[in-house]
Amino acid sequence: MEFFQKLLSLPLAEQVSNLHGLLATLCILGFGALFVIIPVYSKYGPENLHKPLLYILGIQSLFVGAVSTAGIVAYVAYRTAGGAREFILGSPQTSWLQSIAFEYKEYLCGIAPWLLLAVAFFIALRLGPALHKNKAVLNLILIAAITSAVLVFITSTLAVLIAKIAPLEKFAVGDNLFQAGGNIVIGIAVLTVIVIGGLFWLLSTKSSEQAKAAGNYNSLIAIMYGSAAGLTVMWILDLAQAANASFKQSIMYVPSVGQYSGVMILSLIAIIIASLLIWLATLRIKKGWSLTAAFWVLMVSAWVMVIAFFPPFYHLFIK
Repeated sequence: MEFFQKLLSLPLAEQVSNLHGLLATLCILGFGALFVIIPVYSKYGPENLHKPLLYILGIQSLFVGAVSTAGIVAYVAYRTAGGAREFILGSPQTSWLQSIAFEYKEYLCGIAPWLLLAVAFFIALRLGPALHKNKAVLNLILIAAITSAVLVFITSTLAVLIAKIAPLEKFAVGDNLFQAGGNIVIGIAVLTVIVIGGLFWLLSTKSSEQAKAAGNYNSLIAIMYGSAAGLTVMWILDLAQAANASFKQSIMYVPSVGQYSGVMILSLIAIIIASLLIWLATLRIKKGWSLTAAFWVLMVSAWVMVIAFFPPFYHLFIK
């Protein structure tokens, strides 16, 4: 009981930061479960393992999304006047942490990790027990999980580095982080789960029996191409806001989060619009598109985003 009393007595910003770390730890455990169950499922069949695989993919995508949300809420406290960001930027010895470490980690875990897992979940949902017969698609799901895990690991490593140098508990700020914009961040996260989750559910299940029998996965392909478009829009928007001060100012939809809020929101909207438009286009096409090709377009888009946000590459174009 005393443990929980001490925990609740911590500053609000530190509680959010601790929750962020706890969720990241749970994510690591979830990835471990995925890396065990996917090969086992591939070897022993769908009878008893398809539903556990589906549940773990769904839960893990929610966990990774929760990590991203908690991180952005903590970002509100980090940016508060007199807080960690001000401390880091106040010294030449630590200022590099802002542009090279902090902003990089925020973009890496903003959309891509949970989006890859969500796509993998809806692939498994759409194929059902027949997934076991498609070893190539199972391998694609494993690759998506590994990529997501790598991005979360990089983000977590950078977060630990920053927390060691400028832990939030050192600063008497952040107690109003929910009123300052944290509540908006949580609201947007919930809305994202409802809208994108609902859209992906609709597209992954909205197929004719004839299309299913023919192995036509164009609705899934629309999700993957739409997701790739959103990730591409994300890094293009970031380059644009860094190059143009007026554009940067115009996309600060949540002032306490800065231009990052606009980049995220517009990228999410791009995923929704692109997925719908591509799906509508596939309705006129009877021939099935390549699921593997669409997956690799998504994966390449994710890694292009990783490279585009990598500070040494980024600063070749933006001084």
